[in-house]
Amino acid sequence: MIQQILKLDYQQIIKRYLTGGQLVPDRYDNVDLTYYSTASTSGAPQEFDIVCKADLNGSLNSTFFIFSTPENNYAVYFNIPTNQGQAPNIDGYTNVVVTIDENDTDDEVATALDAALDALSDVTTSVTDETVSVANDDDGAVRPPVDSNTDFTFNVTQEGVTSSNGNGEIATASYSLNNVLVAKLNFVYDSDENLTQVQRLV
Repeated sequence: MIQQILKLDYQQIIKRYLTGGQLVPDRYDNVDLTYYSTASTSGAPQEFDIVCKADLNGSLNSTFFIFSTPENNYAVYFNIPTNQGQAPNIDGYTNVVVTIDENDTDDEVATALDAALDALSDVTTSVTDETVSVANDDDGAVRPPVDSNTDFTFNVTQEGVTSSNGNGEIATASYSLNNVLVAKLNFVYDSDENLTQVQRLV
């Protein structure tokens, strides 16, 4: 039944739930749909480590990376006040500024990043030397962190999992362009066939 619902109402679902270009890629030429029933599963928060690098004569100024929690999407950028760092402009993302000094060491960069992220309401962080560990406060499947141009190393240590009490279904939509996967979405339905959540996985 879910297959029929999604096929009939697919465009309406896109318009209603995926506004602002936040989840659907700008360009795609094919969408493959798959379906499976959900079993009872325990949820888990996404956790990841960020291995920072030192700034070299302003090299980190205006660089950024993005990550998501079940509640928010964040674009984290670095600002060296003497170089007037510029914030990114990404639809659907909240900017988080990390203020550092020119030629800060990797440990100093990590300390500043930890302070900026720990101020957010939906993550918990810690720092050891040049590594910042980030854990979402809430369970849920989210996109892994994506680096734009910091050249930091990002390691997902625990993938986020959305809890389920079973008896529902999930429809996975895989978007491709020229036979290359550009995005994958989950449409989560409850046992009454109501769409309860849309998640972007890739």
